[in-house]
Amino acid sequence: MIQKSNVKRFLGFVYKNNRKKVISSTILVIIVTLIDLYLPLVIKK
Repeated sequence: MIQKSNVKRFLGFVYKNNRKKVISSTILVIIVTLIDLYLPLVIKK
């Protein structure tokens, strides 16, 4: 089992090194989710 503090440290390390990647992938996920929810409404009309 990995300790929680180690997980937080690891996530912080990954986030610091890949901040742009993390932000862009998060934005992509949000956009894809919004499109996923919005498209069925548009297609119905």
